[in-house]
Amino acid sequence: MLSEKEFVDKIGSSLLRLRDKYKFSLEKLAGFSDVDYSTINQIENGKRTPKSYTLYKLFYTLGVDITDIFSNETEEQEQLTRILTNKIKSLKAPQIKALLEFLDTYELKLKTSVGKARASRQ
Repeated sequence: MLSEKEFVDKIGSSLLRLRDKYKFSLEKLAGFSDVDYSTINQIENGKRTPKSYTLYKLFYTLGVDITDIFSNETEEQEQLTRILTNKIKSLKAPQIKALLEFLDTYELKLKTSVGKARASRQ
């Protein structure tokens, strides 16, 4: 469980990261979300514990589900997706075809192993 300080810091850093990602200035986010500029600034800097409705308005405005900010996987997945996308862009058609065939085979093996694991538990 996060401490209150860790919670406030995580909210603030996530809000700042998302605001930067979606190219929202403080003023723009304040205007669209109807949350005061100084409130957003204090939240981002970990100096204010936001009310739940304030969080809802901010993350709704950014088009993000608030629960996503607590998943470390989300940030890691975004980074890995960018890396994979850049690598795929450099592949030639036969290489992409081979990659897709590999992924199909891997998915089939994964489904098979999950099915066997479930059967052994019963």
